[in-house]
Amino acid sequence: MTRKLTAIFIISIAGLCLLQCLDKKKEIRLEIKYRPGLQLEWRCRLHETGTRYENGAPVREIDNGREYTMVEKVLDMVDSVTARLRSTSYYTAYRTDPADSSRTINYPDSVVYVYLQDNRGCCRFRAEDNPGLGTRMEYLERINEQLAPMYPKENVGEGFTWNNRVRILLAEDAVTELVTTYRVRSFVREAGYDCLVIEYEGTTIVPFQSTPDSPAPTAVGLDRSTFKGVYYFAYRKGFIVKLNENYEFETEGTRFAEDGKTDYIIKKKGVFSYSLIKADGA
Repeated sequence: MTRKLTAIFIISIAGLCLLQCLDKKKEIRLEIKYRPGLQLEWRCRLHETGTRYENGAPVREIDNGREYTMVEKVLDMVDSVTARLRSTSYYTAYRTDPADSSRTINYPDSVVYVYLQDNRGCCRFRAEDNPGLGTRMEYLERINEQLAPMYPKENVGEGFTWNNRVRILLAEDAVTELVTTYRVRSFVREAGYDCLVIEYEGTTIVPFQSTPDSPAPTAVGLDRSTFKGVYYFAYRKGFIVKLNENYEFETEGTRFAEDGKTDYIIKKKGVFSYSLIKADGA
């Protein structure tokens, strides 16, 4: 009898411990992971609608949709937490048919950027890696500073939130703080990976100026956006599997030409998404 009671007692204690372990909140370290030669490929979709205004009057309606492929490759490691990456977007471009101005010709094209990125998502561009970028490199660094997730150094679990705060100077003595908020919604299995579902929303503000040696008319202005989305982060592998985002975007600027200047505003709403289709070397 004593042995039976002892066995029941041991089983009860084991069961209680198991319940306590199951009840304990799951937490993991959230960071991007790099391996030399790792190459990730995503299928991207973008659709946006809006209006362009010039000197206060609407001049064109916008309704653009595009699908393209984005490939990111780890070229080498700069240090233990920072990699040099090459991102290439392959898409279909359009131009006017030189033989018939009423027709357009489509052709394959691509855009390539090389940058440094650490395991928290902070990016940095170097002129030697991106010849010809000019002032666009400064724009890219500013937008990436505001969009970087800056993953927390402590472990995270369901319900955990953190913020990326960036202070920018828009005019003399006019400092604006921009905040993007991230929240861990849940742990799920997605596309064969153990993932954290992360919700986010925030705002970006980026001044721009066209390069002085550009053949296009010089333009200056300000880009503003608000966005809200969710993405699935494969925390064991250290990369994003899927993302869906809704955004509003507004450009306010002035374009200068030989015949004068034009003040313009572009207002757009859009949906952007991408999903992983290949992971070589993961």
